[in-house]
Amino acid sequence: MKAAGAEATVVYLHWGEEYKWKTGEGPNANQTAMAQKLCDMGVDVIVGGHPHVVQPVDLLQSGTDAEHKTIVLYSMGNAVSNQRKEEMQQSDPTGHTEDGVLFCVTFAKYSDGSVCVDSAELIPTWVNMHANSGSTEYNILPLEESTAAQWQAQFGLTDTQLANAKASFDRTQALTLAVDYGEFDMLREVGHTAKRMSEGELLQIEKARRLNITEEVYYDVIRGKTASLIGACTAVGAISVGADKATVDRMRELGLLCGMAFQIKDDLFDYTEEKIGKPTGIDIREQKMTLPLIYVLNQVSKDERKWMVNIVKRHNKDKKRVRELIDFVRSHGGLEYAEAKMNAFKDQAMDILSQCPSSQARTSLEEMVRYCTERKI
Repeated sequence: MKAAGAEATVVYLHWGEEYKWKTGEGPNANQTAMAQKLCDMGVDVIVGGHPHVVQPVDLLQSGTDAEHKTIVLYSMGNAVSNQRKEEMQQSDPTGHTEDGVLFCVTFAKYSDGSVCVDSAELIPTWVNMHANSGSTEYNILPLEESTAAQWQAQFGLTDTQLANAKASFDRTQALTLAVDYGEFDMLREVGHTAKRMSEGELLQIEKARRLNITEEVYYDVIRGKTASLIGACTAVGAISVGADKATVDRMRELGLLCGMAFQIKDDLFDYTEEKIGKPTGIDIREQKMTLPLIYVLNQVSKDERKWMVNIVKRHNKDKKRVRELIDFVRSHGGLEYAEAKMNAFKDQAMDILSQCPSSQARTSLEEMVRYCTERKI
């Protein structure tokens, strides 16, 4: 399919056995075998119908491609349906035929042309069948957890209908939470980070040609090249333990701030006299515009600026000239300015952690923040 030009593949199947929702009954062996076969063929999303009850959602690993996964919803349950529990011929009428789901899948297309599942969301629905002026009326109600307290007023439900809606929501949640949705969030986080890192590297290459990096552009570069990677690590850590979006966002911001401080510390090493495993002046020789250098360039006279740029552009291999430039930056406050900015990022990161409850995890993260600014290598 993809070999023939399809960017993404979604398969809808009429399969399975009616009313089978219990563990071990639905999905049946034929459904799971077919789903795995489609996963191995490269299908991205599988959606099923026919059982008239919601069946579990799962995330399958391809047996032919270690990097490919398929999300499968074995049955979406019912939408408009007259199959009420009291009308079904089964020994234990449970109400599962009132249940359904809206399945929302978002695809992302990356700069290399690849397309993959970016996110997947299931919204439980409930078939509200009721009498209205002598006629039977259906309403398909989306039961979003964030508005649970407003369901009765929002949908005009009686107390009995509200109780049935809540029971439907609980049933569907129990069946569909088996899949680790966080894994999609992790994949998205990593994918976006790779994109940001590439953009940061390209931005640095572009500006290095003209040596016209401003302080703001410098922050954009290191946010993409270095900080986004650490931000992804802290965000994925939060995702892996089921943290809510607000917490994930805070942890990502924590990592970004650490990354900014980490990179500025790395810049400072270029001007140190200590043996750290990184040659002094290497950034200048590679025409990398670091924060101490950028600051001084914006503080000195036009002639001094021209002299500095000339060394970076034309004499960056001359050890004596590079040494002169390092001493010039040091004597004009470049290191002190960069250290102040580095510590400002560190303080912002510590402020985020101060809002977290005391724990071993918080202590470890505080140590990580301090390491970013106090490290010797």
